[in-house]
Amino acid sequence: HDVDLTGKVVGVIGNGCSATQFMPIIAAEPTTRIINFCRSPQWFTVREDYRYPEWLKWAFAHIPLLMSAYRSLIMIKFDLLWNIFLTNSLVSAVAKKILTSYMQKTAPAKFHDEMIPTYPPWCKRLIADSDYLSALHQPNVDLNWIGIQEIVEDGVVLKTGDKVLLDAIIFATGFYLVERDIAFCGIGGLTLRQYFESEGGATGYYGTVFPGFPNMFTIMGPNSVSGHASSIFIIETQVNYILKLIKPIIDGKMKSLEVTPKATACYNTWIRKRMENTIFLNCFSYYRGDSRKGARNVVTFPGMITLYWWIMRKPRWDDFKVVGGEQWFYERRKMALMKYVLLALTVSAIGYNSSLLWIFVARLNERLLSKSG
Repeated sequence: HDVDLTGKVVGVIGNGCSATQFMPIIAAEPTTRIINFCRSPQWFTVREDYRYPEWLKWAFAHIPLLMSAYRSLIMIKFDLLWNIFLTNSLVSAVAKKILTSYMQKTAPAKFHDEMIPTYPPWCKRLIADSDYLSALHQPNVDLNWIGIQEIVEDGVVLKTGDKVLLDAIIFATGFYLVERDIAFCGIGGLTLRQYFESEGGATGYYGTVFPGFPNMFTIMGPNSVSGHASSIFIIETQVNYILKLIKPIIDGKMKSLEVTPKATACYNTWIRKRMENTIFLNCFSYYRGDSRKGARNVVTFPGMITLYWWIMRKPRWDDFKVVGGEQWFYERRKMALMKYVLLALTVSAIGYNSSLLWIFVARLNERLLSKSG
């Protein structure tokens, strides 16, 4: 941020969400020439930047439940978009036409062939356009799709062998999904990264706990992120779930709990089965982790966030190995059994009373008919 780019030739590596946000800003200086090195095309959509009027802010603050109702409507609106991720979805086909039209109208015609993707929208993270497409019309902005072979002292060498002279390079190449600097160690000294490698990629249970790592909880873990709705809601759901898990530990009723490998395997089999009919494997994206090996989405949850909330509304305690809480576990099972017995007795009583009622009604009807005859 403290480098003056005035009068310099700047190479921007990457054309994802990061690059498309800052490029229009540095391109506003006409003496700065920008060369954006791109690897793959991206889908762009109109950026919605609605400003709430003061009267509506007042209403949210003073009318009970109004803000909660509004938030629920937003969630429902975006959650219904889940169908866009399904293979051969009509919603996806319509969205593709709309996004293509927007890009053709906004970006320079000379870039259309290279910029407009052939893969379905949302296969990669969708980019909300921050005036990036408009900035491509400026004479000081250019795109390069050849690919970089290496970085040298005075610029970059392309895969064709040509050198591009640069004064500065800005990396907009994303981020790592798997921890690299912090080693989380589980039972037997196994690190979380080693566990992921043994599973062929990031793997967890509800994206929150991992077998072999007792009392370790995460948010936004493997296959828990939403590609179509609010990540805040996902985080809230996970935090509520984690609080339920750690409560007996904090209350001193158990020492630790650990999800079983069997439960984790069953959950991930379900996850991968649901992934089979989605578009996530039609392109390479960070959804598939930090390498290009293997066709597997390790990031997003394959369903509506309402479904994610439903399966996490309460822990399935049988999926966990408990240490120092065997008595608590036994009491919990006994209470659950008593609830089922009570429910069964209630249903039986209702059924029995209903039978008596029907017998009474039938006999009363017979008497009325006999009197009328």
